[in-house]
Formats: sequence, structure tokens, C-alpha cells
Amino acid sequence: MQGPMQKAQFDASFLYLNDDFEGGMLQFPDQEISLQPKVGMLAAFDGGFNNMHEVSLIESGVRYTIGSFWDDREESDYPQELRDEWAKELAEVRAHQKGEQEEWKQ
Repeated sequence: MQGPMQKAQFDASFLYLNDDFEGGMLQFPDQEISLQPKVGMLAAFDGGFNNMHEVSLIESGVRYTIGSFWDDREESDYPQELRDEWAKELAEVRAHQKGEQEEWKQ
């Protein structure tokens, strides 16, 4: 399923802060590429919908990363309808995160 945020074209990067976990491979199925994260590894790539990527299930441990996404176009370059969809999707994500945060406090 392609959500509104996936209609943007952007670049992505992930900095791996640890590697003491099992699983968690960064995979690009269309290119048949799998990367095993190592401490300090920076993976940077075209993050648009045409370059799908995924992370395999983490089987044990905890994987820590810092993710970054950027687009060199102005927000006003996108149609207002699409920007409204992004705002709605972001509000839904933030509401979900708030619920998770409350669960974590328990």
C-alpha cells in the first residue's frame, strides 16, 4: 500500500549505533541487496517509492539507529492536496506515538 508520504521523492540515511542484535538486515528486495548493520555504518540511498527497502525481523536484542530523510524541493512545490494528506498522516502517526508513549510509562 502506498501512503501519502510515499508519494514524495526523498533521500534517506540510517546511522547504525550498535550491532549486538540478531536480524535487522537492511534489505532492498528489487536489487537483491541485504546489508548487515555494523556500528558506525551509514547507509544513504534514494528513499523514494521506486526504491523500496525493508528491515528484516529483529530476532534478539535491540537495534538502535538514527534515521534522516530529506528533500531539496520546497514544500510549496507539492500540490496542496498532497500536503494536506501528509498533514493528516503525520497527525495519525503522532497520535499513535502518544499512545505508545503512555504505554511505555506504565
